[in-house]
Amino acid sequence: QTLRLPARPVVAAMVGLNRIWQLQTSWDNLRLVRGVYGVSRRGARELLILTAHSLIAATRSAEVAAIAMESRGFSTTDTSGRYLKRSWAVPARWGRGDLWLILGAVAITAIGVLYR
Repeated sequence: QTLRLPARPVVAAMVGLNRIWQLQTSWDNLRLVRGVYGVSRRGARELLILTAHSLIAATRSAEVAAIAMESRGFSTTDTSGRYLKRSWAVPARWGRGDLWLILGAVAITAIGVLYR
């Protein structure tokens, strides 16, 4: 909100970041299940099978996210076709806590870079 970015791409990006973590978890679970069943192989065929299963899982979760965003009105337009502003958003204000959080994050990053 502080950067005045449109809600749709920001929410879509956050959903995408969440899906990356879910894809990694799904991939690990598929490898584990295939290993337990004894059908796991090495090589390109196993990679292809895991990729296909992960693609199916990603498509299903993308469908759920699209339906959720649609039900929350992210595609609602006015009569001229422009997307309506979201009414649930409240103005974001910078406070003392925000400054301390940013300073702390910069300090931790600097320490990590310097003492690598």
